[in-house]
Amino acid sequence: MAQRKKSGERQKEIILAAVKIIDKDGIHALTLQSIANELGISDVALLRHFRSKEEIVEALAQKVFFTTVITEDPSTNHDLEASIESLFRRQFSEFEAWPEATSIFFHEEIFREYPSVREWFLVRRTERHRRLVRMVKAGQTAGKVRNDLDADIFATVLMGSMRMAVMEWRESGRNGSLVEKAAPMADMMARAIEIKNGRLENESN
Repeated sequence: MAQRKKSGERQKEIILAAVKIIDKDGIHALTLQSIANELGISDVALLRHFRSKEEIVEALAQKVFFTTVITEDPSTNHDLEASIESLFRRQFSEFEAWPEATSIFFHEEIFREYPSVREWFLVRRTERHRRLVRMVKAGQTAGKVRNDLDADIFATVLMGSMRMAVMEWRESGRNGSLVEKAAPMADMMARAIEIKNGRLENESN
């Protein structure tokens, strides 16, 4: 007789299966039966771990937005370019490790059908934006970032560039490496805002 899996382990499998279904066939294909079929268990067994499909969607939203969404690395805050590259590299690594999770970020139907998922997304996005603004302002205080830079707008641009890179990667069938884009993207961002040897970077060339 097969050993019954622990509740936490089975819940994780259920979440992974649900994300896989959404990535492949969309949110409307997600049912208790489709998840049960993906795992080779009965829908009754599924309900031992989650009370409803809505509870599964809530759990996967929390896992996607709070496990795969990376904020800045405090250990590199003294070097803005290193901080930006670390952010790109770590975030892209997470997405490459769990590519199906990116479907949650680009599936507008999920946000419309499940307002709580949108709330989790907005909470995490706002948190990242605020941290990026603080990172830039710290660089300005240290004299490493040009003072005429609007930290709020820069944070929006940086997050937008990351989103676009991931979207293009998805549309290409996830060909190539996202991580390999981290260094050149960070270099481009840093060149636009950093001060080198007392002069604006874009004036030193």
